[in-house]
Amino acid sequence: MKKALFTVAVLALGTAQMASAQSCLSIDDMLKGGEQLPSTIQINNTEFSLDIGGFWEMGNPPTPASGGFTELDKPECNGTDFGFRLGKATLVVTHVDGDQPKQISFRFCDFGGHQNVAANRDQPPEWVDDVRRLDGEILPDHDRGEVNMRVQVTRELRNSANVVRGYEGVLDFEGQDELQTVQFGGEELFITHICAG
Repeated sequence: MKKALFTVAVLALGTAQMASAQSCLSIDDMLKGGEQLPSTIQINNTEFSLDIGGFWEMGNPPTPASGGFTELDKPECNGTDFGFRLGKATLVVTHVDGDQPKQISFRFCDFGGHQNVAANRDQPPEWVDDVRRLDGEILPDHDRGEVNMRVQVTRELRNSANVVRGYEGVLDFEGQDELQTVQFGGEELFITHICAG
């Protein structure tokens, strides 16, 4: 796969929970000049690789799911044309070069199902039945200290009958120390922006 680098301008999230300004890159910006998600992106002075990871079902022990897929689609949320759709798959963002971030965030649209999240660790990730439950939770990170999770729902997504069919929001990983790798995925999930700070 050909490596492509994309750079971005600063976007302030400006919320009470996520008050710090982060630089964000939308999927729209990543796709300029192509129809595939690039293998490498650059946010300010930091380079990240993007990979697809597996999805794990709840169980003791957790088990890998089958039938996962990813695609570019139009989610009609977060003001973007395109989102990266994850169906029983995770997006893995790994620091490659430059300033080591302590915070990585995803702007997302969720239309149901379960989610997986992880920070600075290999499989299996944590399984959650609703990403909104992660707000205020702490993920264990045995190498670099704990990782604080914050979730803010920014808008409910309703159909023509005014029934809630999903929501858009921001998932924030904030490490006590640097973040090397984060994973976020789901069964009916779109990621529209990746942010770092």
